[in-house]
Amino acid sequence: LLRLFRLFRVFRVLKLGTRMKKLEVVAAAVGDSLDMFVMLVFLLFLALVLFSTLVYFCEKDVWQSEDAVDALGGDPFASIPRSFWWCMVTLMTVGYGDSYPATIEGKLVASITMIASVLIMALPISVIGANFTQRWLVYRDDAAAKAREETMKPKFLELVDRLTSHNFVLDEVLGATEDMEVLIETEAGALREIFEEALDMEHAGDLGERHKRKALLQQFDERFDKLCDLKRELDEVLAYAELLSSRRFTANLEACVNKNRRLDNAMDAAEITIDEVDGLVRKVNLTYEQAELTKKVSLSSSKGSPSLSRESTFN
Repeated sequence: LLRLFRLFRVFRVLKLGTRMKKLEVVAAAVGDSLDMFVMLVFLLFLALVLFSTLVYFCEKDVWQSEDAVDALGGDPFASIPRSFWWCMVTLMTVGYGDSYPATIEGKLVASITMIASVLIMALPISVIGANFTQRWLVYRDDAAAKAREETMKPKFLELVDRLTSHNFVLDEVLGATEDMEVLIETEAGALREIFEEALDMEHAGDLGERHKRKALLQQFDERFDKLCDLKRELDEVLAYAELLSSRRFTANLEACVNKNRRLDNAMDAAEITIDEVDGLVRKVNLTYEQAELTKKVSLSSSKGSPSLSRESTFN
């Protein structure tokens, strides 16, 4: 009993079906070919009944056992149902060889059965193979598209992260540039005022005004040095900004933006076209249904008119 429970471990293989998309392709192909399977079973059933009947009448009361095993099994052609086994083995091109016809007529029927089995099996199986090929091509295209998406998505996310970082750096550089421009303009304005005030005191004779003019000149020198430092910092920031604002980068970025807008417009136009095609298909189907209904009504009226004419003739 324990070994029997251990045998159920084999069914764990069925769990792989949920992870193997190829099995789903096979199942979908089989689902698409159900009508062909039904036709195949129907043709096999007809051939089974037909050739089993023929071989039964050809091999009736002919069989002889060669050993005790054959004698225990009995005549394989003793009845039409017992001939089903030989006929099914022959139709499926298995050929066990456990039973075979002995008469010339039986061998002729067996030859016809073999040829018929090839024809019966070939036609439906070719359609089933074509359905599997279509499903496989769709699966391969979907797998290739998914692989491209999985390959492109990390690169796209990396590009978005880099663009986000680049945008952040541009904001910082732009803010620093604007702040330094404001400081330089403020310092330049203050220097201009100090310089004009010092010029006004150039010919002053009072000792106090001379000390004041000297203090203004010292203040001017300090502010001028500060202004030069700010100018050097602004030059460095502008050089860094020039590296960030590469014309080639901005041109490629603008081209990507334009293509993205064109892609959005194309997708919108495609959706509108699909909606129009769907509407046209609905109209065609409605027209077809109305034509079929009109045809049925005309046929029913044409069938009813002769009876009315006969009744009027009798009257």
